[in-house]
Amino acid sequence: MKMQMVEGRPFDRSIVNDSANYIVNEKAASKLVLNAYCDQELTMWQRKGKIIGVVKDFNFGSLHSAIEPLILRSRGAPINLMPACSH
Repeated sequence: MKMQMVEGRPFDRSIVNDSANYIVNEKAASKLVLNAYCDQELTMWQRKGKIIGVVKDFNFGSLHSAIEPLILRSRGAPINLMPACSH
């Protein structure tokens, strides 16, 4: 699955702490009401970490449903994130 980064960076296996960090979609970022999303502390599933990136919204459920907030964490499996485009 390819997701496009709009802010921050994707998970990096060479950074040990990334296993405790999060990437959120735009919908989740807007619900969290944070000024700067990246490097903000976040505790989910009883795990403290930081938001390291925001991905462009995509529909991960039924195409008949609205896009929902999404919070991702790394479990060591590769996640293919497309880098944000430079304008």
